[in-house]
Amino acid sequence: MFITEKNDNYQITHFHEFTEIEHDEDNVTDGLKKGNTRQVNRIQIFKISGNIPDTFFACIHFPSKLFHDEITHLQIVQNYISKIHNATKVSDRLFVVGDFNMDPFDYAMVEPKGFNAHNNRDLVVSDTKFKFGSHNILYYNPSWTLLGDFVNKLDYSKHKRTGGSFYFKKKISRSLYWHLIDQIIMRKSLINEFVSEDLEIIENEFIKTEILREPKKNENKIDHFPLKFSFNFKTK
Repeated sequence: MFITEKNDNYQITHFHEFTEIEHDEDNVTDGLKKGNTRQVNRIQIFKISGNIPDTFFACIHFPSKLFHDEITHLQIVQNYISKIHNATKVSDRLFVVGDFNMDPFDYAMVEPKGFNAHNNRDLVVSDTKFKFGSHNILYYNPSWTLLGDFVNKLDYSKHKRTGGSFYFKKKISRSLYWHLIDQIIMRKSLINEFVSEDLEIIENEFIKTEILREPKKNENKIDHFPLKFSFNFKTK
């Protein structure tokens, strides 16, 4: 363990991480030749403690949708959820944030055997639910509100939104173009401490231009809009 940030009121401690082995058959990229493997860090877990009740957050980077479909992600997510819940002892003060490489409506996000993340806080009131003979933990996913370009009570010409955090154009069915793969989900106990009006995708024309342009060969370029959010944690 190591302390990543500390002040008089709280400290953030690196708590746990999950690194997995990828084989070329699992993720066929230019940097992974046939027959080779590599280690990929998928989850970092942190603990916030001090003058607030112990709170955990997991930073996650899901495998790319370029090499996995929704059903594969649904299988993968069960392992990730198990790692997170075991490390945090199924804390009810837990949020997960990062690049899920899935839209909020994908199987692994909404299914009981996935994150079981709902877009309505009233649906998460029970915190857990029995489904298919097992006890499934529920999450609240406010990120749904970031889908689409609609801005309530504002002039669209002055307040434009892309309606997503990542652009991907494909030539097969369900070409959504703008996808919302950068999200935050949380357990019931954090819902009332989440500052909903602060949730937004930070968009500007420079980043948008970078996202939309074709990359040069072997170039790493900006391809996501950043996600902004905040909590007003209760004190002890």
